[in-house]
Amino acid sequence: MYWTPEDLPSFTLAYDSKVPETGENAKDWFFGIDYEFGPGTLSAAYSTIDDSAGVDDQSEYELYYTYAINDSMTIKPGVFIIGKEGAPDWTGFALETSFEF
Repeated sequence: MYWTPEDLPSFTLAYDSKVPETGENAKDWFFGIDYEFGPGTLSAAYSTIDDSAGVDDQSEYELYYTYAINDSMTIKPGVFIIGKEGAPDWTGFALETSFEF
């Protein structure tokens, strides 16, 4: 589900439920926001995974900025943090480049 009001950020909300063959249930929530900022789009997201056993519970945060370098190339630098109960957080940086011909 997403909502894009005029002259405001767009919002995305998603829910997923999984029941693998092992019998463990997992639920995943996702919330994202995109905002036109300068020449590109600033995006932020939060997701959480909650499994029935409580072993693989985790939360994820991400922030990235998408903008066109020229008519053929788009770049998206970003940072993400993954937190898992009972373990240290993971922080990562990403750079995605898209080409169109």
